[in-house]
Amino acid sequence: MHLYVHIPFCHRICPYCAFFKHTPASTDMKSFIRALGREAESRAAALATNRGGGTATLYFGGGTPSMLSDTHLGHLMETLDRLVPVDKLDEFSFEANPATFTEKKVRFWRSLGMTRVSAGDADSPLPCTSTSTFPSATVFARTALSSSTRRPPRT
Repeated sequence: MHLYVHIPFCHRICPYCAFFKHTPASTDMKSFIRALGREAESRAAALATNRGGGTATLYFGGGTPSMLSDTHLGHLMETLDRLVPVDKLDEFSFEANPATFTEKKVRFWRSLGMTRVSAGDADSPLPCTSTSTFPSATVFARTALSSSTRRPPRT
């Protein structure tokens, strides 16, 4: 089983993105995280049948999951880890906008068991990024991600 968690928040709405998203200005993030946890718990039976190695990946996409504070992400992961033990996953991936994370955040993500960060790079030479409204972030992304190049040991 592959589990996708959609975090629909972005600092700004990019014209090329067709995913459900909005800016978090008026969103009560604590309530949103609690609602995600309740949704996961309501599906506990389906997730339990896949315990014991059946759930292969956990993927946080969006929006911009890296906008979540460490506190909010930590609370959500407490719930998810009970239902889908992170240490049993083949991969735990997380989409990130380089403008929304630091090396400290990357270290926190690793402590949660994340094995891969998918970082957008607005300085990419690909023509499809020419409409991007993100600030230039190549150097920042490389610096922050340098601390996440090694996979954390499994317990």
